[in-house]
Amino acid sequence: MGPHIGKTDKDSIFFISDVVPITMKYIEREYIVGPKGHNKQYIIKNKKLIRELERKVGRIIAYEKSYIKSQGKPKFRQRVLDIHDYLEKELTTESNKSVLEEQIVYAGTSSDT
Repeated sequence: MGPHIGKTDKDSIFFISDVVPITMKYIEREYIVGPKGHNKQYIIKNKKLIRELERKVGRIIAYEKSYIKSQGKPKFRQRVLDIHDYLEKELTTESNKSVLEEQIVYAGTSSDT
């Protein structure tokens, strides 16, 4: 699966197959971009782009599940499903302690063009 070119506040490339699941627990700080003193939080506001990225991530997850089922091992180097399962188990454990306020989200890498 190749990169996705999308429009944020400028043209950006999203490397869809490099996504990894995360929870807020593992986000240390805001991701900011721009020159020092004028940097800002990186937020994708384009709803159409968000839907398309989510659709493509869903395809990668389905492909990975199918690949594991047929080949017995993961295809992608970051082991998306292993990480997802770990986080889901962690959230369930935390839920039992009344801490479940997080959802697993998928964070990918992007490179501005």
